[in-house]
Amino acid sequence: MRIASIVALLVAVACDHAAGDVARGQAPADSAAMWVSRAAAQPEIASWFYLRAAGETADSAARSALYSRVQLPLARERIPWVEAAAREHFADTLGALRAYRALPAPITVLRLRAGMGTAARDSVRTELLALIGSAASSDAIRESTALFDRLYRDPTQTEQLVIARAATRAGSWSRARSGFVATPADSLSVADRFSLATALARTDSVRAAARVFATIEAPVALASAARYQGALALLNSGDGAGARKQLRALGAAGSDSSAAAALSLLADLQTDDGDDSGSRATLLDLARRFPASRFAAPARFNAALVGLILGQTDAAKRELGSLASSYTAEAQAAEYWLGRARSESGDLSGARNAWRDVVRRDSTTYYAGLAAARLDERSMHSSAASTGFPRVSAVDSALLRVSLLRRLDMSAEAQLENDRLYRQASSDTTRLLATAAAFSATDQAARAIALGRIALSRVGSTPDILRLLYPVAARDTIVAESRRAGIDPALVAALIRQESNFNPRAVSPAGARGLMQVMPSVGAAVAPSAGISNWSAAMLYEPGVNIELGVRHLAPLLKAQPSIARSLAAYNAGGSRVARWAQRRGSDDPEMFTERIPFSETRDYVKSVLRNRGFYEALYAW
Repeated sequence: MRIASIVALLVAVACDHAAGDVARGQAPADSAAMWVSRAAAQPEIASWFYLRAAGETADSAARSALYSRVQLPLARERIPWVEAAAREHFADTLGALRAYRALPAPITVLRLRAGMGTAARDSVRTELLALIGSAASSDAIRESTALFDRLYRDPTQTEQLVIARAATRAGSWSRARSGFVATPADSLSVADRFSLATALARTDSVRAAARVFATIEAPVALASAARYQGALALLNSGDGAGARKQLRALGAAGSDSSAAAALSLLADLQTDDGDDSGSRATLLDLARRFPASRFAAPARFNAALVGLILGQTDAAKRELGSLASSYTAEAQAAEYWLGRARSESGDLSGARNAWRDVVRRDSTTYYAGLAAARLDERSMHSSAASTGFPRVSAVDSALLRVSLLRRLDMSAEAQLENDRLYRQASSDTTRLLATAAAFSATDQAARAIALGRIALSRVGSTPDILRLLYPVAARDTIVAESRRAGIDPALVAALIRQESNFNPRAVSPAGARGLMQVMPSVGAAVAPSAGISNWSAAMLYEPGVNIELGVRHLAPLLKAQPSIARSLAAYNAGGSRVARWAQRRGSDDPEMFTERIPFSETRDYVKSVLRNRGFYEALYAW
């Protein structure tokens, strides 16, 4: 049968099916014929419809006819995948195997082979275990392990150990734990015991983790790391005294990075205990004994801050000045606080000189924003009107296809189009700017930011380029919800950029979802106040709902805390932790409070959101 005849037949069948469904009061079925009829109606995305039709067509000749009508290059690249899936769907297992091997898709090949008899199943078991043990990527380890666990419910101890070791590399701590626990203790190497202890700690069995870490006595480097991790486990289990004792012993006798880490944590615990003098002494000891470690420069910086808190201003200025002239990551922070120290001692001219140096070093950082405020200057571009970005016809065509595909809920195809746009964006600067601009106000804003960084290096810093780095999606909703709650929309935009990069499908390791990374439990608690009675955690993926609930959660925190820094810390880490941190000496100063947040993740989060807010205030008219 000729191609035209096959396609005509499919269209006719589609019309018959649709008419019959309508007569019965039903929606037209998702059939091959229906997809062909849609292709005729929407030629811009016809290639994707023909692929869908082929995937639901049993006859291989008819599929070939449909493939011949696929003109879009990106869609043509998907033909081998569609063909493999179609053969599997229509029970052509041998044909599917050949197709998947050619792709290649090794895990899918193993899955199909496992259903081809006992001998094949046994062979697959061996090959799958080898794949798990040798897989280079975390995704491959997780996918192959999931298949093994689904196919074989009786893993041997040897298999459990192979899987546990691979799961450790992939960071799949629950699977690593179960594999190690199922292995006899005398079969575990020292490294395995360390991994088991780590898995226990990561799965909330911190007391058990501490006990296993305590069994590791050699080699020296691993034993030292185990003592440090064991102290952390003791601390997290509530045994603060035991943790402090172990940290002191390791810090006093150790000579490697674990000992330096122990001193750093011990200094932080001394601060919690109100012993700032002891904390400063520990930090200075760390910097003196381990000058080449990654802990040295932060220790010098924190020791100087504690010196300022204790009134040891001259010593703090010397230490900050030395660090400011270094090539460490802390140099700009030290320069800013050197200005603070000079100001507090009455040297206003010296303070302003230091703050000007901060802005000159890099005007885009958190410290540059603080310094510019002290100088009563703007360190960033103002909200000048956009001069616009170039248009590229190929980009416009792809964006039209994305829009049409999304209207039809063909999200997989839409994502393939976006992926290709992103891959091709860097081919020349004009296309780069056009693609980044197109992405910036959409759920692809994270990619706009990534492309904006490339554009910054090629074009330089302009208001338009900075708007690519600091995009705004769902702007009307942000403004409306922020004004309803009486808070700054620039702050909400700044928080969203840090939380999710404007990706509405973002999910954190802890389970927070959507633009403002709202936990399902928080969403459930706040939803009634928003008039949402049919609450579902899936609603957090809807930008409008997520922003409304996130703002309703944020607004009380802003009112309850004396500074935005504390409010942001509470949003990120919880109010109870902020209440403890607020007891630290010097915390009445929002900038000092931020510096003394013990969780690096929360400390960096607060700084990043405040930096972002400066850009959003400067770049947009709210």
